[in-house]
Amino acid sequence: MKTTIKLTAAAAAAAATLALAPTARAQDFPQRPVTVVVPYAAGGATDVRARVVAEEMSRQLGQNVLVDNRSGGATLIGIQSVLQAPADGYTVIFHATPIALLPLTHADPGYAFEDFALIAPVGVAPHVLAVNPDTPGDTLEELVEYARANPGALNAGSLGGGGTSHLLTERFMDAAGIELTEVRYTGAGPALAAVMSGEIDLFMDSLSTSVPAAAEGRVKLLGVTSAERVESAPDIPTFAEHGFDTAVGGTWMAMFVRADTPEDIRMTLREAAVAAVRSDAVRDRIGVLGFELWSGTAEEFDAFMRNDYDLWEADIRRIGLTPQ
Repeated sequence: MKTTIKLTAAAAAAAATLALAPTARAQDFPQRPVTVVVPYAAGGATDVRARVVAEEMSRQLGQNVLVDNRSGGATLIGIQSVLQAPADGYTVIFHATPIALLPLTHADPGYAFEDFALIAPVGVAPHVLAVNPDTPGDTLEELVEYARANPGALNAGSLGGGGTSHLLTERFMDAAGIELTEVRYTGAGPALAAVMSGEIDLFMDSLSTSVPAAAEGRVKLLGVTSAERVESAPDIPTFAEHGFDTAVGGTWMAMFVRADTPEDIRMTLREAAVAAVRSDAVRDRIGVLGFELWSGTAEEFDAFMRNDYDLWEADIRRIGLTPQ
């Protein structure tokens, strides 16, 4: 038997109120402080950038935007705290490329990348190939020529685990047709120190630490992983210029909320975040060496980010990395 449900006047009014609720919430949002979760310890690069953006977002929203550091568990503690919070826009996460990589490199991360919706892009940072001054080859071509003639002779620093530095090194080896011997370190600082001391030959590092080291003659910088030369370091050629078109990539930073957060609230946050990132106050404070603030639209960044995800996934399959 087919049942027809008729709405009473009161029920119809309630349904209409529910239909209009997201708009009402967005008009009133935010009525209290917004929390930006940073899944890293205070004082690091991600934390510093998050605090600068949050400060400017407070001005845009007319409410305090507070940073909450929830580090640990390869950033999974911070990620889970956002997913467990209500989808009301009051809890945002400020994260980087690992938020997309963790579901690919961990057997049970407890979430999928699709569980998050992009609020606003912040910026992108390519990596640079930092090489010990005594390692053969003063250009990328010479280094590759030596590596091809001596498979496995050059030692490459690695953080392992399918992180950006690890996967970009794998991309470089695949594009150049070379074999490097991986030597694992607990962090980028120790790996770069090992390059400078001659313990290893090379490491795919961030520009912000490698450029000062190069200025002191402690490393030579042979290639950058951006599609075009970096404005703040224009003398470093790209891998693409040398014909290694697939050795392109880097780290990005962006702000996300739970994917089921109402669209109008997401747009309110997006407008505030985009205005903050484009403000002179933010550009002057975090638009530094090797970190370029995103100048395109959020939609363009979303497409860039999704394409980046597909490339990382292909890298992980190609090298046979088993999720841990």
